[in-house]
Order: sequence, then structure tokens, then C-alpha cells
Amino acid sequence: MKRLRDLLVDGVLLALPLGVAAYLLYTVFIQLKKLLVPIAHLLPAGHFFRIAAVEIAAILPLLLALVALGAFARSALGRRVGKSLEKVLMSKFPGYQMIRSMAVDFTGSED
Repeated sequence: MKRLRDLLVDGVLLALPLGVAAYLLYTVFIQLKKLLVPIAHLLPAGHFFRIAAVEIAAILPLLLALVALGAFARSALGRRVGKSLEKVLMSKFPGYQMIRSMAVDFTGSED
């Protein structure tokens, strides 16, 4: 029973940040679609692979922003900013240190 409880807790701890990230990406995507409505007439009409041109146009800046954020996170400045944010903000959240230590144990890396 303890093993089952531990697996359940691990699953929740993994699903929670993934769910939050998915919700944030979805929200940004919806806002980008709303911003593109006034210029939708400039985009090609129809659907491509059952996806509207407006949706494709909204996905592209989102993907570019994620790639840029990933490149920044791997830079020296990005690592310093990340460590500073972790010290100032993240350490104040209850349970963050526990989740972080579990992630370090799982990956074997402090990064």
C-alpha cells in the first residue's frame, strides 16, 4: 500500500507542472489567435492538415518564443537568472525543495 501511495504522489508531482505548463501554453495560444483575427483575411484561406491558417499563424510565434526561451535558459546569463529566481522566488513555495531534491535524485544532476 505504501508503494502505491508513493507512486500516486510521484504521478501527481509530475502531472501538476505539466498540466500548468499545458494550460499556460493553451492560454497564450488562444490570446494569439484573438490577436490574429483582424489580419486573418491576409492569411491563406482554407485548412492545411485540418488546421486553419490562423491557428498555424498563432502556433509559429509561440514555438519561436519557446525556442528563444530555451536558448536563453542554456546561456550563462540564463543559468544565472534561473538560479537567482530559484533562490528568490521558488524557494518560498511550500514543497519546492522536496520536489527539487526528488528531481535531483531522479536525474543525478543539480541542473
